[in-house]
Amino acid sequence: KKKKKGGGDEDDEDDDAYSKSAEPKIPASVENGRVDPRDVSRGSGRAVKPSAKEVDKASELSFSPDTDPYCQNQGRLTDIVKSVGYDIDRELRKAASIADAEEEKIGEELYAELLASPKFRGKVDTPSMADARRYIAELAVPLLVSVQRKGIVYDFHTVDDDDINAFAMPGGHIYFYRGILEAPKRIENEAQIAGVLAHEINHIDRRHTIAIFEYLKRIGTISGQAEEMGPVIIGMARHPFSTKQEDESDQFAVKFLMAAEYSPKQFVTMWQNWDSLDKNPKKRGGNDPITDEIEELLNTHSHPARRACNAMRVVNANKPKAVSRYYVGTTNYREKQVRARKQY
Repeated sequence: KKKKKGGGDEDDEDDDAYSKSAEPKIPASVENGRVDPRDVSRGSGRAVKPSAKEVDKASELSFSPDTDPYCQNQGRLTDIVKSVGYDIDRELRKAASIADAEEEKIGEELYAELLASPKFRGKVDTPSMADARRYIAELAVPLLVSVQRKGIVYDFHTVDDDDINAFAMPGGHIYFYRGILEAPKRIENEAQIAGVLAHEINHIDRRHTIAIFEYLKRIGTISGQAEEMGPVIIGMARHPFSTKQEDESDQFAVKFLMAAEYSPKQFVTMWQNWDSLDKNPKKRGGNDPITDEIEELLNTHSHPARRACNAMRVVNANKPKAVSRYYVGTTNYREKQVRARKQY
C-alpha cells in the first residue's frame, strides 16, 4: 500500500493493490443470460482500479443506526401480510430434501409455464431487451462468486413491462422488469442495481423460493407436479416473501456487494430514496403512470426505511479493513456497461 497522505485515516489512502484477476472473467454464456457459479472465481487483490473515480471510500461507510432517523420507530413498520400466507422458517430450509438438480428441473418447468401465462406471454427476453439481459447477467458474475450453492445455474431474464419489480423463482431464474431498469430516480448506479440483483440471488441461494415448493409438498397440498405450482409461483412476482426472508436476503445482499467491492452505501441510499418516495407522493411525479406500481412494490415488500436501517447494521458489522474503496458506477449503469468492461 502507499503511505497515508497527510496523516489521514488509513481507509482513505489510495489502494495500490489492484489486480486484474480480482475481477472475475465474464463467461461467454452471458450472451444467453446464463451464468454457472462454478465457472466464475476471483483472484487475490482489489478489483477497483486506483484510477477509478466513481467510488465510495470505506471511511464513508460509517452509520449510526441507534440514532439514524431511518432506524427510529421501527415498531410501526409492521410485517408484510401475504396472500400466499406461508410461514416457512429456517429449520424447514435446512431440512430440505430437494437436491439442486431436482430444483433446476422444477425451475425449468415453471419457466415454461410462466412463458405461456397471459401475464408474461410475449414479454420475456424480447429482442428489444437483449442488451439489458446481457448487462444483468454480466453484473451477476462477481456476485455469484459468493453463493453457497454452486450447483444452481442462474438464468437471468427480462420482462418487457413497466412494472417496477424484480423477482426470483426456483432453479436459478431471476427476472427484471423494464420498469425497474428504466424508471428515473429509482436506480441511480451500478452498485444499486447490483444490490437488487444480489437480493434476488439470495432468495434462491438461501432456498426461499424452493422452500415454498418444499413446504407445500410436505403438508400434502401438492403432489410434486410443477404445473400445480405455477399460479403460486407466478403470484410471487407480486407478493414475494415474508419480512423475515426479505431481511435475510438483504443481509446477504450487502455481504455479496462488499465481497464484490460494490458500494453498500449505495444500497442504503437506494432504500432511503424509496422511503422518501413512500412519504412524499409529489416526488413520484404527480400523475406519473407508474405511481401505482411504486405503491404496489412498497406494499408487498419490507418497508424501505426498515431495509435501509438493516443494511446500515450489516455494513457496520462486516466492513473489511483491507478494502479502501468500493465501486459505485453511475456511468456504468447509464451506459449499461459493467465495471468488468470499463471503470469510470
